[in-house]
Amino acid sequence: MADGLPAIAQAWDLSKTEQEVLLLLLSGMSPDEIAVHRSRGIETVRTQIKSIMRKGGATRLQSLLVSLLVAEK
Repeated sequence: MADGLPAIAQAWDLSKTEQEVLLLLLSGMSPDEIAVHRSRGIETVRTQIKSIMRKGGATRLQSLLVSLLVAEK
């Protein structure tokens, strides 16, 4: 997925932070783990995830991640 991230980030206009959060989600980290890893509050991470979902046109995080992982193959 990392190879395709720049194109997705540009198409969705993701910030650098949103790109990092997306990569961590795709690597299997939970939102709680991401918050600890990035030394941020869970609500901050949830807001960033919601922004990624909105920009990606998704209503469910799981669906977004699955579609990105399938597209990678």
